[in-house]
Amino acid sequence: MDEKTEPSTGPASGYTRREFVKGSAVLLGGALAGPWPLLHAFASDNEPISLFLDKVLLSWRKNADTPNALFHPYFDRQWQRYKDGPRTLVTQTRITYNFMRAFERTGDQAYAQLALRGLDALTTYFWAGDNKGWHWSCHPDGRLLDDTSDAYGQAFVILVFSTAAAVFKNDHYRDMALLTWQYMQQRFRDKQGGLVWKVNRDGRVLDTFKSQNPMMHVFEALLALAPLDTTGTVRKDATGIWHFIRARMPSPGCLPEWYDTSWQPVRTGDKAIIEVGHAFEWAFLLSEAQALNLESNLMEPAREFLAYGMQHGYDSKAGGIFSRVDLEGNLLKDTRKGWWEQCEAIRTMQRYVTRHNSKEIIEPLKRSIDFVRQHYMDAVYGGWYENPPGLGGTESLIKGSMYKLDYHVVNMCREILAADSLSNTRAKIAADTK
Repeated sequence: MDEKTEPSTGPASGYTRREFVKGSAVLLGGALAGPWPLLHAFASDNEPISLFLDKVLLSWRKNADTPNALFHPYFDRQWQRYKDGPRTLVTQTRITYNFMRAFERTGDQAYAQLALRGLDALTTYFWAGDNKGWHWSCHPDGRLLDDTSDAYGQAFVILVFSTAAAVFKNDHYRDMALLTWQYMQQRFRDKQGGLVWKVNRDGRVLDTFKSQNPMMHVFEALLALAPLDTTGTVRKDATGIWHFIRARMPSPGCLPEWYDTSWQPVRTGDKAIIEVGHAFEWAFLLSEAQALNLESNLMEPAREFLAYGMQHGYDSKAGGIFSRVDLEGNLLKDTRKGWWEQCEAIRTMQRYVTRHNSKEIIEPLKRSIDFVRQHYMDAVYGGWYENPPGLGGTESLIKGSMYKLDYHVVNMCREILAADSLSNTRAKIAADTK
C-alpha cells in the first residue's frame, strides 16, 4: 500500500480490531446499561434527524407518484424529474417500502394510500404468475421490459410484502412474501446450497460469477418475514443462509463480494474486493437476528463484521467510510466514500453504541455524522446526494436513480430515532427509580 494512504486506513481512535471486538462484547441483555450519544443535532444548522427524515419522505411523496403507481425514481438535485426510464423491482419495492415507513412513523393516510397503490402496481406489472416469480423491469407505462428473474430484486419483494403484512396487519401480504420465497428456492438454489443471481425465463443461469449480495438481502428479507411465519420454517431458512455465508468467509469479519461458480472467492481482477458497507450491513443484520433468537451466538460474528469495517473502512483522519478494500484489507486506488456505505455504517454504529454498549465507537459515530452533514446532506433542497465532489468517482448531486432510492437513508434515520426513543425510556426509568 502507498504510505500516503496508510494513516487513513488504520483503526478509529487508535483501536485495534481485537479491541473493537472486545469493546462490543455486550449482548442485548445489557441494552439498558451505559451511556450513548444523543444525536438530535444531525442535519445542517442543527436540524433534528426527525425533520430531515420527514423532508426526505415528503420529497418522494410529492414527486414520485404516477397515475399507474409505477413510482418515478429519477430526480435531480432540486427534486425535478431529469429523465424517464425503466421501473424495476428495486425501484418499485424500495420506494413503496419508504412510503410504508412514512405511514408507520406519521400515521398520515396519504402515505398509506401511496404504499397500497405501490403494492398493487407491483403485483399488476411485475408478477409473472404462480411458479414464475417476478419480472425484473417494465416500461413506465407498464409494458414488460425485461423478464429476467433476479434474486436481488426478488429479495426486496419479500421484504416489502413482509413489511406490508406487519404495517397493515394483512395476511395476504405475508402469503405473497412466503410464495415468493418458495419460488426463489425452486428457481435460484444452486448445487452448492447457495443462490444464483440471475436466471432467464427458460431456467438458464445467467451468472458468470456468484455474489454474497443477493444472499445478504434475502437474509434481510427473511428476518422481516420470520416473525410472521408460525411454522418456524423461515427462521430455519434464514439460519441456513447465514451458515452458507459464514462457511465461505476466509477469516472472521472478512466477506468477499464475488465468488466463482464453485463459490470460491475471486482473488484476481476487479472483482477481488470487499464491500466495506456490506460488512457493516451484516453486523446490523446479525444484531437483528440475535434479537429474533435465530441462534444463541450470533453476536460474536456480528462484532467481527463491525471490527472489520472499522479497521479497514473507517477514515480516522477525515471521517467517513471507504467503499472498498482488497481481500487483504488494503485500500484500492479508488478511494471512493459512497453514499449508501455511509448510511449503513452510521446505522450500524448507532445500533452497537445504543444496544450493545460499544462505547469505543461513540467518537467515530459522531465523526461519521459530521462527515455526512458536511458532504452528503443538501441544506438547500433537502435530501442526500448520490456522489458529492471530492469523495472519488463521478460527481453526482442527483437525489434519485435506479438504485439511489433512499431506502438506506430512511433505515439509517429510523435507527437513530429508535436510539432517541430508547434514550427517553432510559431517562424515564432513571427518574422513576430515584
